[in-house]
Amino acid sequence: MAGRDGEMRHVLGVVRDHLCASPPSPLHRPIAIWGPRGNGKTTLVDCIIAAVTPAGGAEEDAPIRFLHVDASGCRTVSDLRALLIPGGQELARIREGRSAGGGASLPGRLLHGEGEAHGEAEHLVHPLHLWQLLRWLTRDKPVLVVVDQAHLLTKEVGAALLQMDQMARRRKAPVGLLMAGTPELPHVLNQCRASFWSRLGDDAVALGLLSMEEAKEAIFTPLAQIGIPSPDAGVRAALAEASAGYPYFTQEMGSALWEAARRRVDAGSAPDIDAPALQDTLGLFEKNRQAYYSLRYDELTESGILQVAYALSEHLRGCGSIDAADVWTCLEAVAPRQGIDTLDEAVIDKALLGMAQRIEASGLFWRPDPASDAWAQGIPSFSEYVRNAFSKKRPHAAQAIQAALAPLAPPAGKAPSR
Repeated sequence: MAGRDGEMRHVLGVVRDHLCASPPSPLHRPIAIWGPRGNGKTTLVDCIIAAVTPAGGAEEDAPIRFLHVDASGCRTVSDLRALLIPGGQELARIREGRSAGGGASLPGRLLHGEGEAHGEAEHLVHPLHLWQLLRWLTRDKPVLVVVDQAHLLTKEVGAALLQMDQMARRRKAPVGLLMAGTPELPHVLNQCRASFWSRLGDDAVALGLLSMEEAKEAIFTPLAQIGIPSPDAGVRAALAEASAGYPYFTQEMGSALWEAARRRVDAGSAPDIDAPALQDTLGLFEKNRQAYYSLRYDELTESGILQVAYALSEHLRGCGSIDAADVWTCLEAVAPRQGIDTLDEAVIDKALLGMAQRIEASGLFWRPDPASDAWAQGIPSFSEYVRNAFSKKRPHAAQAIQAALAPLAPPAGKAPSR
């Protein structure tokens, strides 16, 4: 993965040291990979799985049993049970109370359909029962529970997963937990278990923007591997800059370059990126980027934070670094436009916190380290899009927000005007 070598080594090292050791190490450490959408979280997880899978083999051939949980479709502990339950002969052995190495039978409510058929309430599927099932699944090899879209975990499912993880650590079981989610993940996990995030330490792996050199590698290395010559240094720099270091855009840029090269081959020319091919590339990329930004802009509208997003994009324009104080000052200035008009400080604080969390969830601005006062832009060019689109579509609202921001001191990280 271009630009993610350090993160890859760290996560893979934890997985290999804990689960791939012989025997597996009892020093279990849960891992969380997080960052704005499009920054390569799922790709990094896929690379981790591929790295521990034998070359040319299937995931089932790996020395680890991977249990995949998509939080978007796992809303209850019963849903979680259904994802963890094996099938076929393994399920039959559980029902008969036998395992490969013997052992006690598992609670009947763990099994598909049982429990409900006897009128047992869904909440009777206790995390302890799930732990028994998970422990049974480690009878032949270690287990890694991989949770995608973990920011969508319900409190019930999240608490069950964290409790199973705690049981694994206490009992030194070969069970690992790997979660991937967007910037609201710290808040979600802390809701499931107080101060859980702070205990992760270095195993909370934040994925932000790529450097320009990393963006070039991400765009051009895959193309070189399929025989498309790399353009000169100036063109490479321009295309990397257009991607803004946003991993999703490096993929889009690579796809646009491949399409331009394919058109040249179809026309009987070499797949070189000449001036016409470069214009085709930039044209296709810009079309796709504008379509992407339009969808993200609509999401800001639907989530009720479009005016807040515009205010932050306007107030923090040109900031090389972003301090939390400047974010909160801006939120306070536009709070009345969000219907927050009260003398109750507790109500105001809660409302402002909700606004900040929704902004982080959007990926427009976020905190790569929740314990720090430093914020960062998710995609700088998206902030520019929000400013331009809102000013054009809502000129009167934009003027009112600018008037509310006018009395504020310039942000601490704002670059000096030339």
